[in-house]
Parts: sequence; C-alpha cells; structure tokens
Amino acid sequence: MVYFHYTNEERLTIRIVDDFDHADTERIALLLEGSFNNCFDKKVTFQVETDLPKNQMELLGIFCGRLPYENQIDLKYPLLLW
Repeated sequence: MVYFHYTNEERLTIRIVDDFDHADTERIALLLEGSFNNCFDKKVTFQVETDLPKNQMELLGIFCGRLPYENQIDLKYPLLLW
C-alpha cells in the first residue's frame, strides 16, 4: 500500500508501508500524470517503510528508472538484500 504526501509544489513523497505491486505503480503513474502536468523538473521520493521482498524492490527500482522525474528511494527499513 502506498500513501502520497506533497512536501511542496516541486516535491512529492510516496510512502510504501506494505506490499508493492503493479496496481500501486498504476496509481502512482495516474497521480503523477494528473498532478505534475508534464513539468519534468519535479522530484519524487519513495520512502520504503517496510521490508519488501526482493521482487517488489526490483519492481520499484524498474518503475523509478522509467519515471521522467528526478527520483530517489529512501529506505527506512534495514534491508539485507536488494
């Protein structure tokens, strides 16, 4: 499950507090498309607050790599293997 938090007009923090799957990527993409209006200088931070399995972390990494916005993954939970 993901939660959205606008820090300011240029930055969006997305908190991941439970499983991460394709439905979450679709929700995030829809929100980004509707909110940022093709302004590609925006910044998106993904706060991972749970221990995601390796395949879910890989999905998140692939999704971030395809975003047209500056992004980062902030791991709040100590992951042993990614």
